[in-house]
Amino acid sequence: MHKMPSTHAIRRLRFAAALLLAYFLLAPVAATVLMHSFIIQNTALAWFGLGMLLLAGLVVLLQWLVSNRANCPLCMTPVLANKDCTKHRHAKTLFGSHRLLVAVSLLFTGRFRCPYCGEPTQLEVRHPKPAERREG
Repeated sequence: MHKMPSTHAIRRLRFAAALLLAYFLLAPVAATVLMHSFIIQNTALAWFGLGMLLLAGLVVLLQWLVSNRANCPLCMTPVLANKDCTKHRHAKTLFGSHRLLVAVSLLFTGRFRCPYCGEPTQLEVRHPKPAERREG
């Protein structure tokens, strides 16, 4: 199991995962509120739904900026960015999304399996091995 090179990399991965999960929760709720406001013809609710859609757009933009630097420690591919790279043959999905599975496992278990190289990674900082002593 691989470990992360620094605490900054761990924070970046967790922040990008939280933003991705927020988008996946916020976008359907905003669309539902907006549709419901049109059905019942409530303008205040419509403005609220539009505000939520705008917030979802800002979350997507921020997530895109952060996730491009949140890399797998082995293959150095951004695991939470929307890349068109070939996925590992055993890569699993959650609701059809590789990124969503990585984000949920990052936030709730503290580890993830890279969808590109297939290697497991734990959210801990790897420590350098102590230098060996020379005798004689």
